[in-house]
Amino acid sequence: METRESILKNLEGLRDELRGLQEPSHELEEWAQEEKERDILILQEQRQEEELSRIQIALQRIDQGTYGQCARCGRPIGDERLEEVPTAVFCMNCQP
Repeated sequence: METRESILKNLEGLRDELRGLQEPSHELEEWAQEEKERDILILQEQRQEEELSRIQIALQRIDQGTYGQCARCGRPIGDERLEEVPTAVFCMNCQP
C-alpha cells in the first residue's frame, strides 16, 4: 500500500512538472522574443552590409569606366535595368 501511494505521489509530481513545461514561463517567452528580435536585427545588418558592398562595387566600376557593362559578357547592361537596380553588374542574359 505504501509503495503504491509513493508511486502515485511521484507520478502526480511528475505530471505537475510536465504541465509546467508545457506552459511557457513569462521569462521563457521574453527570452524567445528577444532572440527573435536579435535575429531580425542581425539579418537587417547583413542586408545593409551587402547593399553597401554592392554600392562600393558600383562606385569602383564608375571609376574604372566599366559601370553599365556586364561583368560577364561585356555588353551593355541596359538603362532600364540600371534604373531598376543601379548596383547591377550583369545584364539580364548573364544574371545568375
